[in-house]
Amino acid sequence: MAVTTRGMRKKAAANSAVERPNDAEKKRRGRPAGSTSSAKRRKVTKTSKRKVAKTAEEAQSVDPQMCPAYASDIYSYLRHMETQRPVRRDGSMRGELVDWLVDASYQHDLLSNTLHLGVSLMDRYLSLNAVSPEKLTLLGVSCILVAAKYEETNPPHVRDVCRCIMEDEAYEKDEIVEMEATVLKALEFHLGDPTASTFLPWFTKIVQEKFKKPDLKLELLCCFLADLSLSDHRCCATFLPSQVAASAVFLAAFTMWPESRPWNTGLQELSGYTPAQLSECVLILLELQQLSTSGEGKLVAVKERYEKRKFKGVAKLSSLPQVPASYFEDIST
Repeated sequence: MAVTTRGMRKKAAANSAVERPNDAEKKRRGRPAGSTSSAKRRKVTKTSKRKVAKTAEEAQSVDPQMCPAYASDIYSYLRHMETQRPVRRDGSMRGELVDWLVDASYQHDLLSNTLHLGVSLMDRYLSLNAVSPEKLTLLGVSCILVAAKYEETNPPHVRDVCRCIMEDEAYEKDEIVEMEATVLKALEFHLGDPTASTFLPWFTKIVQEKFKKPDLKLELLCCFLADLSLSDHRCCATFLPSQVAASAVFLAAFTMWPESRPWNTGLQELSGYTPAQLSECVLILLELQQLSTSGEGKLVAVKERYEKRKFKGVAKLSSLPQVPASYFEDIST
């Protein structure tokens, strides 16, 4: 029995030597057996942190709608949807009302999608029903609230709207709620129609491909031009939302890099618009931009918002007086 125990001990010692051949060497170097150097640990930690940061950055940059497997079908569906319910828009009194709604949405920090959808709902309702001038403000605010409930995670409460936005009006909470219901019934609860704000990320993504990092100023300038289009009945009555968005990207690129063509084959293939098809809308947006920059425009809510530092003052950017005719020539694919 003693021999057997002694043999087992020798065998265990031999196995230990095989599994950890460097223990003696580590002891000679002054480190405990089985330990890892602090420098190596720091290196591993830094590498792990870089990998986590990179993964988080990639996750944030991924838009579910931009998934290659579905992007084409989603975009085709959006283009189909924008043609299903054409809207007849009247320019009388509309500009001032939209400017007021723009200012109201900015006060509550609503998303750009919310503002564009709210204006779209209002225009669709007005194309179906006549509204007295004294009820237009009530209609506009109700449409913004409906859009906020559709788009926002935390939409503003009707009580807050009555207290902050409607301080100059004599409308009660019940009147706003009743108008919301009227709008929803008139539109048959179809609230998912795409707007210019819906298409902007699709087009700006193509322009941003030439940069290592997204150009925030370009994106904000596109949003500024798209918001300017809301108050002009020509943009809303004549062009589809995708065409307005494409024109905003065209003009934004021209404003920032006037020496190069603002439209390319990638944008043309994705949007389906040639430069010539965008020319009329681009020139209208250019006129609106010049009026806003010079301070001659009557509607100032959009200008005042995008002049702020956090929006990189894109409302102060001015483009050349005219777009070269060659920029509207067809691109050879």
